[in-house]
Amino acid sequence: MNKMRSMLVALVALMVLGTGSAQAFWVGSVSDGTNWVDNVMTFDWSSSGSGVAVGLADPANIVVGNTFDFYFQANLTGLADPAGQNVDFPGLSTGFEYTLVGQLTETITQVIGNLALFETTGIGSWFMLYDDAADSVTSTGVGFDDGTIVAEGTWLPGQVSSFLASVPGVQGIGSYIIEGLRGIGTVVDPNYLDPTVFNGEQLIADIRFEGTINVPALDSATSTFFEGPGVYDAYSVLDTDLLFKVDASSKFSVVPEPSTIILLGLGFLGLAGCARRKINK
Repeated sequence: MNKMRSMLVALVALMVLGTGSAQAFWVGSVSDGTNWVDNVMTFDWSSSGSGVAVGLADPANIVVGNTFDFYFQANLTGLADPAGQNVDFPGLSTGFEYTLVGQLTETITQVIGNLALFETTGIGSWFMLYDDAADSVTSTGVGFDDGTIVAEGTWLPGQVSSFLASVPGVQGIGSYIIEGLRGIGTVVDPNYLDPTVFNGEQLIADIRFEGTINVPALDSATSTFFEGPGVYDAYSVLDTDLLFKVDASSKFSVVPEPSTIILLGLGFLGLAGCARRKINK
């Protein structure tokens, strides 16, 4: 019954959000591996998420054409429905946690005074979303890159972020909106996100990740990224690296066949209405 209900929620949301070639956001159910919560669109990541630009502590290295790696990790603090209202996820950050880790390779494309623009190359980029016991520690970096993989993929090239330094190398603020594809050959785990399949194909196509980056990192400062036991090797932060506070939210996108989605959605709504009328009688 939960599967049918969450599929109905997703289909109705797609109808509301629009069709055609425009991107539509996934709406469905999220699980901790046992219990489900419904009508979820937005994932809100902790404001103490950490990021590091490798080798950019020296402002002299922020020049057009310079390419660098950016690592990040954060834990989930909340969920929201399509109207932006909180969806309670009992036990989050106490009995269990969701964590997001990833790597971007970026090139500096413009420098105008203290403003720099960065663009993803798509090379060596990845993200992983985990479910695990609540064990992540920001200061040491442990507990983010472990658990059951809920979703994974790669970041698209040509995604732009910006950073404006008020004091170069010491203080500044930036923003980003980046999108990533679900990994080729990988699946989104239906034990944690539902629905994941429509008409025999993966319904969830990519992820949209947006927010702000700030220096100094303050409570986001960490000594290590990907301190496993995960897929990628741990990275110990160096004095030559620039640490960031990363505050983010994310949504999954779907790319359905519009006409089929509408017809099926109307069909489900009709069945739901009939069932309700029978119950009322």
